[in-house]
Amino acid sequence: MDDMNSHEKLLIALLREALVANIEAKVREFEGYYWPLRNGAIPYDTRLGKAINEFAQDLEYFEPNSEWRKHSGLYDEAELRNRIDSVLHAVPAEPDS
Repeated sequence: MDDMNSHEKLLIALLREALVANIEAKVREFEGYYWPLRNGAIPYDTRLGKAINEFAQDLEYFEPNSEWRKHSGLYDEAELRNRIDSVLHAVPAEPDS
């Protein structure tokens, strides 16, 4: 995980927590940390940075309330979990010691 910057480490920690805690609360915490970051704090030129940035951009399409999810572009908690998993799969492997 040394290939990650401090912002990426914190955001990944929040996403890992989201899968075992209150997912909506942790995703709000993720957004609260991500959006105030200066431009370029999460680089687009790495696999992980691209995954984090795209995940954050797509969060506007997450709708937990099925009654409000009429538009086909909106997604539910199951899809949110899939998207979190995709970001976590982009985390660089730790080198063997």
